[in-house]
Amino acid sequence: MVRTALRLRPDHAEAHYTLGGILAQQGKPKLPEAQGQFEAALRVRPQDPRIRRALAEVLQRRGRTAEAQRELKLAQDQENLLRTAGPGGSER
Repeated sequence: MVRTALRLRPDHAEAHYTLGGILAQQGKPKLPEAQGQFEAALRVRPQDPRIRRALAEVLQRRGRTAEAQRELKLAQDQENLLRTAGPGGSER
């Protein structure tokens, strides 16, 4: 179902994120594909810290620690910006 949604709308970040999560749960053989799905989601929504955290987890599980730490830092920076901006998205 998610793959069908992506065929219809390849720029659907949430579908890439969902598929990445499903693949990551399937274990080590599916981690490269999960990584690709999270990276595709980030191309559409690069400011989404939730996607960056998911990518960081997959990278860590694949033994790519430096890349995982970089993504985690970016996610934390994005979360800090969102907190500073407040509920309406504009800075206070």
